[in-house]
Amino acid sequence: MPSLADVRSRLAAIQQDHVLKFYDRLTPDQQRALLEQVESIDLESLPRWVQTYVKHKPTFALPPGIEPAPYYPHDPASSVRPWDRGAMKLAGENLIRRGKVGAFVVAGGQGSRLGYEGPKGCYPAGAVTNKPLFQIFAEGILAARARYGAAIPWYIMTSPLNHAATVAFFTEHRFFGLPESDVKFFPQGVMPSLDIASGRMLMSSRHEIATNPDGHGGAMRALHVSGSLDDMKKRGVEHLSYFQVDNPTVRVIDPVFLGLHAAAPDSSVRPGSVAAASCGVAVNARTSSSPWARSHRSLQVTVWVAAVSSTSTTGATSHDGGDTDTVDV
Repeated sequence: MPSLADVRSRLAAIQQDHVLKFYDRLTPDQQRALLEQVESIDLESLPRWVQTYVKHKPTFALPPGIEPAPYYPHDPASSVRPWDRGAMKLAGENLIRRGKVGAFVVAGGQGSRLGYEGPKGCYPAGAVTNKPLFQIFAEGILAARARYGAAIPWYIMTSPLNHAATVAFFTEHRFFGLPESDVKFFPQGVMPSLDIASGRMLMSSRHEIATNPDGHGGAMRALHVSGSLDDMKKRGVEHLSYFQVDNPTVRVIDPVFLGLHAAAPDSSVRPGSVAAASCGVAVNARTSSSPWARSHRSLQVTVWVAAVSSTSTTGATSHDGGDTDTVDV
């Protein structure tokens, strides 16, 4: 357990020591939990977050000299940029057969907006079968495992709010036929809730800081902290098929898209329309000598190479129908 003196000193240095105001009135267990929670927060970054996102609003400025990133049309015979679908599919299938592919779903949301009280992945989204989302995805993985004769581990990022319910749901349904050892659950990280006027951390009780999930942006860190990246290394997994929990029509393991991701000379992207989209936009920046381009290029390398290490990710999508594994919904 971190020492009280150390935690108090670190909090005082960033004007957040109000967190310990009631420390002397807490039980030993509550004191321990509070100190451990403080220790888990990136206190050194907190002042920057407050200045950038609480006391000021970030401004978006489109840099000069950018142009659309190259992309692969849905139709491989398109005159815009023809590509060899068969070759990409073979490349993806080779990765799957060699056990180089895992599945990764972000499933931290609740089904409240759908009128369902529980994890969104448990929602019966099958239009005909009434299957829950998790079952639809599991059957897609099972079909790929059977077709290619390879294990495909499934990494499921939950939230602190729905983690226990999600694990219980899989246990109740016997993991939908998947080996329990090939399904890994871990909660996404959290960030402290901040007062909009002062930037001080809010307390949900005398012994607990109020927090909120850190969103999809924390996925790579959560994979690392949970030990999932280490698990992938042990298994030899090098690529992740990433998808959202609320997309029942996604092809969980798409060999064509995986092949494009791994074997094409550049990234496989879809055209975008909003430059300031919060999910990010892939572009070609010709002004590589500018400070903006240098700083953002290094940031991208830090996040996607250093954080992911030898494992890369690809967002699951569809190219055309026919021969990719499907399940009834």
